[in-house]
Amino acid sequence: MLSFAVSVLTVESHAAFSQPRVLVENGEAEGRFNGGLRVFKGIPHAKSPVGELRWRSPQPVTRQNRLLRVYAYGSDCPQKGLGQQSEDCLYLNVWAPQAPGTYPVMVWIHGGGFTSGSGKIQGESLAKQGIVLVSINYRLGRLGSFAHPALLAEVPPGEPATNFWLLDQIVALKWVQRNIAQFGGDPQGVTIFGVSAGGTSVNVLMASPLAKGLLQRAISQSGINGYLPLPRLRQTYANTPSQVSLGERFAQKQRIPNTPDAAKALRNLPWRAIAQDPMGTGPVIDGLAIPDNLRQIFRAGKQQNVPFIVGANSYEGNLSLVIPWGEEPLKQLIRQNLSRLAPPYGSNVGDPSLWIDLYGDVFFRTRARYLAAQANGWHDEFNYVFQSLKPYSPGAGHGSEGPFVFGNLPKSPLRPGAALAKILGIPNRDYPIVPADYQLSRNMQNYWLNFARTGNPNGGGLPNWSRYAENNPGTPVSDQEGIRKCTTWIDAARFARSAFQSVFGRSE
Repeated sequence: MLSFAVSVLTVESHAAFSQPRVLVENGEAEGRFNGGLRVFKGIPHAKSPVGELRWRSPQPVTRQNRLLRVYAYGSDCPQKGLGQQSEDCLYLNVWAPQAPGTYPVMVWIHGGGFTSGSGKIQGESLAKQGIVLVSINYRLGRLGSFAHPALLAEVPPGEPATNFWLLDQIVALKWVQRNIAQFGGDPQGVTIFGVSAGGTSVNVLMASPLAKGLLQRAISQSGINGYLPLPRLRQTYANTPSQVSLGERFAQKQRIPNTPDAAKALRNLPWRAIAQDPMGTGPVIDGLAIPDNLRQIFRAGKQQNVPFIVGANSYEGNLSLVIPWGEEPLKQLIRQNLSRLAPPYGSNVGDPSLWIDLYGDVFFRTRARYLAAQANGWHDEFNYVFQSLKPYSPGAGHGSEGPFVFGNLPKSPLRPGAALAKILGIPNRDYPIVPADYQLSRNMQNYWLNFARTGNPNGGGLPNWSRYAENNPGTPVSDQEGIRKCTTWIDAARFARSAFQSVFGRSE
């Protein structure tokens, strides 16, 4: 009732203004009306992480004694590529229904391998279904995950020394807790969801003690964590260099000697130079924000006990064309067992597509099923391809469910162009969007929205979706036949799990 009263008061008190205004801890923010929504783009959720705040935990925003005109997205965090970029990048965006009420909240965490991406999304379709939608930026590449002895010497006791990307996400969720009621959102009804690195972030947020109480539900789409041991802050582990040693190598590459003055020199580096060399990024066990490997945390039941959907797509292996296999011990073990692995895929040892299929199972699908089993969650398998493209596609590629979840399918035919058509190996022509495509999108949205509202994806006449168990997977598969139940667990996926245990030990 209190949040409803605040929402009504907020709307009524600004009824005289031509654009929506809300009073948040930053100050008074003015957005835009858009088709029944109030849209606010570019609200700071932390102080700008520049100067002495580079490679430090994000600091809370300070109140501004002026009107904040938040009409446009903030800058992207530094990354390779073009676009408006700046270290001053910790902004979030809000899409809220114009009608007074108390609505569930969904916080979107973008993907991009922890090296690219932003919160710039088309959120209108999803928000119009009766939710408050938030998207966030977080630091990327080495600016988001980095350590060096000189920097560690400056960190106060009890403050995390790395995983700044995660700390940015946590401070954004804290901002949501303190402010989202002003937009009509329920701070006790927050669902976090994300894809790829965003899906990994969801898994990590569930496991991080620093995020406790900041979320009530979670959806992880194509996250990569679950089995492999994470790198450590100070120790080499499982043939993976420590983050400190990687930081020292980077400093040497920049000709910065390992002295107490190295911290100042590192902070004086242009952000563009840092963004162009993003290796060694992502989750790191630091003992505070990430206390252990996710596999151990989930197996021990120490993750947040909240409703959880986790899944992957049928052709995740297409990502291997961009991020190829390394020569890790796991790949060597798989190579030794290819003759046993090939038959379940209808393939042979010499078929290049076998490695693509294995990549998807090993790094995505098997891990998703493991986390679903440990967390008593729901597991999904996305295998839908636009009807007109189905004859040319072996399955749903990494991240391809995004437009279906957000309801942003194009109104006009897909037109790849000559260059992309050549890369994809398809004819260069128009590919129409058909009614079945839109129906699948509506079904996916309804599952996600049901979950955000109640913590259960079922309802509204959708096929029943039971919780995951290894002896009864109950996984709904979204494919050309609609959404149907699948109970398969192929031998190759079983082998992938045993391979992880064999390489890294059952205790990991």
